[in-house]
Amino acid sequence: MAFNRSPGAHRRNRDAHAEDVDREMLVLDTGRGVISFFALHATSVHGDGTRLHPDHKGLACEAYEAARGVPAIFAQGAAGDVTPNYRWSEARGVTVGRHDDDLDSASYVADVQARTAGVIAMTEGLRLDGPVGGALRRVDLERCPTTRGPTTIGRLGGAMAQGTAEGPGPLAPFAPLVRRFPGKATLLEIGPHRPRRLFGLLDPARLHLDHPAFAHTRRVSAAGGLDGQPWIPTILPVQLWRVGAFCIAALPNEPTTMVGRRLRARLEAALAPHGVRRVHVQGYANAYAGYLTTPEEYGAQRYEGAYTLFGPRSYEAFAESLEALVPDLLDEAPRESGPALQRCSPTQLKARAWRGP
Repeated sequence: MAFNRSPGAHRRNRDAHAEDVDREMLVLDTGRGVISFFALHATSVHGDGTRLHPDHKGLACEAYEAARGVPAIFAQGAAGDVTPNYRWSEARGVTVGRHDDDLDSASYVADVQARTAGVIAMTEGLRLDGPVGGALRRVDLERCPTTRGPTTIGRLGGAMAQGTAEGPGPLAPFAPLVRRFPGKATLLEIGPHRPRRLFGLLDPARLHLDHPAFAHTRRVSAAGGLDGQPWIPTILPVQLWRVGAFCIAALPNEPTTMVGRRLRARLEAALAPHGVRRVHVQGYANAYAGYLTTPEEYGAQRYEGAYTLFGPRSYEAFAESLEALVPDLLDEAPRESGPALQRCSPTQLKARAWRGP
């Protein structure tokens, strides 16, 4: 049901497990509602669909609520490199899930999650008594100092625009060319007021390739929306919050399986003396800034590494920023700190709004 879509990158890790995805589900149950955490991309329903769909996470919510009669949330974990799709479809040119029909595949994955969460909720678990608190810090990730050296400026790599086997990107036809670049082929610098040039040369607004992304870029350029604040923020929030012996580490990106394992170990070691027994690493939180890979995975420059924005030390920057939040968390008073977030004006947002093909 869950498969690593970049196994070669995962195997580069010095501490790579034979199990290249996290198959553990975590359930918080209050008796009046549940939250299930399980790391799996909600991509059973592919991008060629023509209707909005909640995918397997939404279907799992519906199934659980119908069976148990309480509100349910089926949330994510460190799912950056985890997919429900594993079979190549010659007819569609993408990998698909258990069934040829996406809706059937989504229903299958949803049913497994809903049933598993129900079983876990009925078992005796860790009681969450104790302090409640949270802390959030905004961090400028460009050229951010770490104990292993600074991060880089924000850059998208060429492999990001190639996409993945389950979702090819606009530059998928040029994959052989991109692979010739040593290291990270810079597709686009994302920082504020930087020139928007693909590979440092090509104006995306002047490219007339047959893909909705380029058509959208041309429309945005004509409306004056390419300049100003970055399309992907470089000042980003990291957060810790705690309920008794349980703590969530919230990241503004999609951490890979190994990032989740390493971060959990680091933070549990830091928090164990203070009564925390379990840390959950949660992506997609408070903002969105691509992916987060380990340095080893970054070196592979697969989709996830190419979408890790601030270089091979990105992981260390986020990990150290979270560790620095621990004293604030232990104060038990909600806190925020750091530079102001980058905000687009209503005019910029209107100019950048997606309108489809």
